[in-house]
Amino acid sequence: NDTLAAQADTIAALMDHLGIAKAIVVAHSFGGAITTAFARQHPEKTLGLVFLAPATHPWPGGATAWYYKLTAMPVIGWLFSETLAYPAGMLRIGDATACVFSPNEVPESYVDNASI
Repeated sequence: NDTLAAQADTIAALMDHLGIAKAIVVAHSFGGAITTAFARQHPEKTLGLVFLAPATHPWPGGATAWYYKLTAMPVIGWLFSETLAYPAGMLRIGDATACVFSPNEVPESYVDNASI
């Protein structure tokens, strides 16, 4: 299921297995792309789509697969996560948060109040 089309087909197969003929599908974040593919491929199963903070633009910086593979490695993964990833993330949190809220301003004290 490494494509949107394959994930959409998996949802359709699950609906068939559960006996669900049509559904209103709720999607969050990257799920928005998956459910859009689902609705295009399986309109007969789609009553509607509800998007909650969907991913709507190309993701700057590309895939994060390398990060997940590295953190899953014994010993090295822990060292990376605990000594490099968090400090590096905190250095970029301001720019990343601004990107998420753009073109609007980041609410005052958002990062602190969100406990990121």
